[in-house]
Amino acid sequence: MSELHYNTLHKIVTDYGIMANQDGYHAGLSEDKQNINISPIMTEKDTSDGWKFHLSIKPEDLPKAWDTILEDIVKSGASAQVATPDHSELLNMEAPINSPEQGRMITLQGNDPQKMMELVQTIEEKLIEEGIQPSQPALNANAVEGSKFISYSNEGPTRSFWESAPKDPFKNLAIDTNKTHSGGNDMSNGANYKEKYHAASRVRGAFQDGNVPNTHRVTLDEGAEGEKDPSVRVYCNSKEEALAMQAHLAERTGLPVQYADKNNGDKEQYMAIVLMDNPEKINQTVNTYNEETAIKRERMQRSRDEGHKESRG
Repeated sequence: MSELHYNTLHKIVTDYGIMANQDGYHAGLSEDKQNINISPIMTEKDTSDGWKFHLSIKPEDLPKAWDTILEDIVKSGASAQVATPDHSELLNMEAPINSPEQGRMITLQGNDPQKMMELVQTIEEKLIEEGIQPSQPALNANAVEGSKFISYSNEGPTRSFWESAPKDPFKNLAIDTNKTHSGGNDMSNGANYKEKYHAASRVRGAFQDGNVPNTHRVTLDEGAEGEKDPSVRVYCNSKEEALAMQAHLAERTGLPVQYADKNNGDKEQYMAIVLMDNPEKINQTVNTYNEETAIKRERMQRSRDEGHKESRG
């Protein structure tokens, strides 16, 4: 399996529908023909609780990225899903496409959280080493601190309103940037740049964790060392909405926020851009975000529990 290149694997599953028993794995094309799925033939009981990692990779780099990391996926025993060529182009569109798969070029799932954390660290290192470029980030997913490519989400079974969400085993996951951002990578030099990048990654994660509605796409523009600082962009549907978002974020965070727009072909884009001029202040802001979000969730859960007790009484 690990020797089958992306294009070869795509042709096999397209022509024959399924490929079985290759290095203990089988592969097949999804029913909608938009993804290639691989999984171990001898599978253990699924104890992942619905947690999945997503890799956001530019479509033109997807075959090389898949070929680079497939051996590590197979060694880890994880299951994987990779977008077909046509589908990957759709998932990288600038404008939101109202698809829950947007930005999810490769999705990984495994039972052992520790093994999965080790796997994504290895993947991050290899993708950067090979010069792979990230695509639009995954929608409605938690950003992994320090990562250019990786986010995660929970896609377990729908729970009743009084059931608590599963415990997040990856809450404190952070990519070791001492391993990934070294050598000739343009994110490597200058501690100040690294601090700003990490701060921007945390801001994006906080926004995606409920501080910006899911209808808005939140991206991290990583910038380049010596050229420009990282920034977090919130894409809106109109100029008025972007201006309102700019005012809201500036008031909410106390951070500098700019309005910007640009023409992307036949579509105008409107953005509120959060600037990373003070990493220490930004990190304090994110800590406050996370504390307030946790308090809100506890209140909501308590309210649901009380409502459930009243309805039963």
